[in-house]
Amino acid sequence: VSTSLAVKSGLLIRDRQAFERAKDVKAVIFDKTGTLTEGRFGVTDVVVLTDISKEDALRFAAALEINSEHPIARGIVEHVGKMGLEIPQAESFAALPGRGVEGVVNGIRLKVVSPGYLIENGIEISSGEVEKLKKQGKTVVFLLRSGELGEELVAAIALADSR
Repeated sequence: VSTSLAVKSGLLIRDRQAFERAKDVKAVIFDKTGTLTEGRFGVTDVVVLTDISKEDALRFAAALEINSEHPIARGIVEHVGKMGLEIPQAESFAALPGRGVEGVVNGIRLKVVSPGYLIENGIEISSGEVEKLKKQGKTVVFLLRSGELGEELVAAIALADSR
């Protein structure tokens, strides 16, 4: 019962027996710098890097991320929902394991990817604003658009734990 309740509260229990023994714990010491977090991401910033509005960048990212179970994806989709923006339908959705997601939205081939994807594909970021967000410890994902000249950076979306 306690394991089931823990899972419903968002706790991952790796060793059920150890969890059951935890009832006898008298003190807990956390060896962590900073604050404890909930593990729920929320959008904090959107940096547009081309000819698109922040709202469209978020809508397009959400159209792809709505198909994903990743915590970052959920954060983007929830943020767009709170803004009251309509999320368009994505076609040809595919996960890029460990890198992001891709699909076609409104006839445009798009990807939402990690910084690692950019490095692997030699895509450079020339935005001081994006670097500033990274230095703040925020998680940054990137919206890419495929075109005749290859992949183009469209926007950077920064997320942080909602604490």
